[in-house]
Amino acid sequence: KAQADPAAAGAVAQVQAMLVDGLFITNDTDGPYSGATGQPGWRQFAGYPDDDANGARHIWYDDGTPPRHLSNIFGTSLTELDIDGDTTIDGYLVYTGTMNDEGEKYYVLIKLEDLGGRICVNTAARPDGPTMPDTVRPVSVNLLGLLGAGLYDPLHAERCNGADVNDLKQFATSATDRLLQPDAPYLPFAIGDEMYLRWLKAGAPTETGRLYDLPNFKLLPPSDRGLLTTFNTSRILVRHPVAADGFLRQALLNVSTGANRTVVYNQALKMLDELAFGTAGDFRKRASAHFVANLWAYQSAGGTAPWNFRPAGETFTVYGLAQDLVITEAYAAHKGNTQILPADDHIWGYAIEIMNPTAANIDLSSYKLVGSGGENDLAGNITADGGKVVLYNFDKGSDNGNDAAAFFATDITGWIQCDKLDFSGSGTQTNRLIHVNGAHNVPIDGVSNGDLGYSCDDKDAPSGDDDANGRRDDDPGHCRYNIAAYEDFPGHNLGGDNGLAQADLAADQYPAPIVRAEILVASIGELGRIYMTGPYVPDSGNPQSFPEAIAGGTYKSLFGGDVPGRGRLDPLAIPIPAAGGWNSSKYPDVPLPTLLAEFFTLVPPDDTRTDDLRRVYGRININTAPPDVLKRLPWPDTITVGAINCPLGPVEIDDLVIYITSYRDRPAGAPVDYSMRSTTSAITNLRNASNYNGFVTPGEIAVPLADYAWALMQANGATADTQKLKDYADGRDSLYRAVANLVTVNSDVFAATIRVQLGRNPPKFIWHYIAVIDRSNCNKTSDKPAVLLFSQIK
Repeated sequence: KAQADPAAAGAVAQVQAMLVDGLFITNDTDGPYSGATGQPGWRQFAGYPDDDANGARHIWYDDGTPPRHLSNIFGTSLTELDIDGDTTIDGYLVYTGTMNDEGEKYYVLIKLEDLGGRICVNTAARPDGPTMPDTVRPVSVNLLGLLGAGLYDPLHAERCNGADVNDLKQFATSATDRLLQPDAPYLPFAIGDEMYLRWLKAGAPTETGRLYDLPNFKLLPPSDRGLLTTFNTSRILVRHPVAADGFLRQALLNVSTGANRTVVYNQALKMLDELAFGTAGDFRKRASAHFVANLWAYQSAGGTAPWNFRPAGETFTVYGLAQDLVITEAYAAHKGNTQILPADDHIWGYAIEIMNPTAANIDLSSYKLVGSGGENDLAGNITADGGKVVLYNFDKGSDNGNDAAAFFATDITGWIQCDKLDFSGSGTQTNRLIHVNGAHNVPIDGVSNGDLGYSCDDKDAPSGDDDANGRRDDDPGHCRYNIAAYEDFPGHNLGGDNGLAQADLAADQYPAPIVRAEILVASIGELGRIYMTGPYVPDSGNPQSFPEAIAGGTYKSLFGGDVPGRGRLDPLAIPIPAAGGWNSSKYPDVPLPTLLAEFFTLVPPDDTRTDDLRRVYGRININTAPPDVLKRLPWPDTITVGAINCPLGPVEIDDLVIYITSYRDRPAGAPVDYSMRSTTSAITNLRNASNYNGFVTPGEIAVPLADYAWALMQANGATADTQKLKDYADGRDSLYRAVANLVTVNSDVFAATIRVQLGRNPPKFIWHYIAVIDRSNCNKTSDKPAVLLFSQIK
């Protein structure tokens, strides 16, 4: 026994050193993961159990099916034995290099578990309840679903210690967010209870403590007990820190205040610069500014504010998106003078159809039509839910008897004549609908002669018989009736239904999905709803509306072309540069939306800690969590696509988790073949240069979740046309939004179960120890992880 204790302590010291090495600190000024560059660095940031030199070889993992990954700390041997008393083979027998005075050898085995892959009994609760936090927090991890009410209710009552058990918002704020210093009366379970959770042999001396003494808790099967922990934490570290920026992700602030808008703008711009996304300079600045303005509009309740944002030192103002009038059709045509001179019988007419997609009638007196020829103020009303008005201009030569109605071949009653509406002239002639919002002229929509394929240098003296005309609905790339749908409609009746049934003109169909929610963002996954373009007005030059901006080549190329996610951070729509990533020396080749969590965080870190390394408790490491833990994330029961107007489900959790683990582990013969991820996910070059196992960023789980959601939609009758629907992408991504705040790919707390034995086969004596080691205090290579628990099982 005198040699056994030092052997166990030496094993703990070895683990401590290895955990610091696993932070890849190459510059003590910059901190953890400053040395993680290139493809090895992508893996170093993510704790996935793998025998590769850049993988986390020290992490034990078993998903219930072979092969399991054993902790490789001292090397391997041919002998593999049970370490934690559950009869499962889970460790390598390794010679310690020491003997007793009779020449008998001491051996050690270590099972090192990532407690980030376990459900924390101090933070997890249930996915819903009478009072939930405003932001998705670790209390939503479904501990109730794992334990059942008979075990969960007394456990929750015990840790609440007299506080309201139904108030999970207060529980999160006062207990789970500040686990090591909770407010009274909350009383978390102590680290000593980890002995019962980690030593799984029945009838053991570890069967004691507050957890064990709970009603019926002793009946919990060892397989379920092993899924639990009393303590886990992960820091909000950035992948590539520099001293000037610090080590931490930026909290996604409420941007209703100017100072917060500047903070979020700077972080969004840093993200685009770091990822080398798009063109440096004006494009990234405008995209970041639009992100802020649209986020501001998204979360603002009520009002008609323009949500105008102008970054310091810039020469443009951007405006937040809201439902507003939209141009649904445009028309331009003329006939030249006949050849029987000197007849003056030319004729021309231009028209723009505007539609009101909102749920309220709109007073047109706050709008004007602005073109190269000047401005026309508008008047009158346009009714809600698809009401239309046509703005037109018309003229004829002195020898032409046709009137406007005859030329347009339709009844023009109710049309509004605008004498400045003009598509003629050399170069680009654009007519813009402007919303006069206080001191701001916000461009709402615009259409140019180029959109229509129309050319006429001089409408009043047109030569020849040029009957050219164009309606913008003819070109799916120019459609404005629904930014998220790109379909050809047969009808082109100005003022008519354009082939759409009147029932299709409901307010929730237009003009773009999820422009405003009127609540603060609750999940990092919601940022997929935020457009990175919109209306803007430069100090000099032409303004641009949202439809004009989103039709541009830059947005079509960077945001996946004519797809529902164009202009937004869509995890399936954005192709990956073939070179191997946005900035392949620093960031992996995954879609930009899956990297959002590298720069922003929504779960508040522990505000009681005084150092710079802020901690979040209770998040799940999706690289080390076994399927039974992944099943307890707060998945929704169904997927709802509003445009389909029916729920798609039920969500089959077992099938969903197979998509996750198949993507992560790429097992041979998996039900879902992710051997080449880009083939299954239909994302160009996805993980093309790094097709190894594991998730390299927390947001990457959005990819297999989107794949599963689409498979579920297809099983419920969805077709390729479903993907054109306004709410398709939002419904598809609802699975990711449900869990985005709760997942991580790196952790800081590990449990070591250690077996020391004298003699090899059979052993003469065996001793067991358990240690819990926390490296969340480590910022420099000289820092030493804290040992929270080290005890022999006697």
